[in-house]
Amino acid sequence: EKWTIVPEMWPRKIFGRSQPPMVAVSSDQLYAVKPQKWELMWYDSDINTWKSLSRLPFELCNPHFPYVFGAFYITRLIGVGKELWVTVHCANDMFVLACEPSVKHHFTWRRLAFTFSDFTSISAGVAITM
Repeated sequence: EKWTIVPEMWPRKIFGRSQPPMVAVSSDQLYAVKPQKWELMWYDSDINTWKSLSRLPFELCNPHFPYVFGAFYITRLIGVGKELWVTVHCANDMFVLACEPSVKHHFTWRRLAFTFSDFTSISAGVAITM
């Protein structure tokens, strides 16, 4: 119940200048995404260090659209209960990847059933009510 400043919690040498930082909490653990590398990181508060956990799965993107470098970008990282959701924009396909993360065990990403497709531009916001 108290805010504390954590020096160097968002080091540029790891995350660059991504604006805004993509962070979320799931099961009392802080996670972040390095969008330029599609890498999921977790924060080890015991040693004030971000650690690599996993890469996001390109194979769950639209199978009808061949991967072209730079054609994907991550728009949000959201903590939803025990899960992490990542919204991804790929050409004219927008979708959500989800997983139940663990810093100690392997976990599996899945593509959620709902997507937004065949759009030229979209403004989206996400609100989760539990």
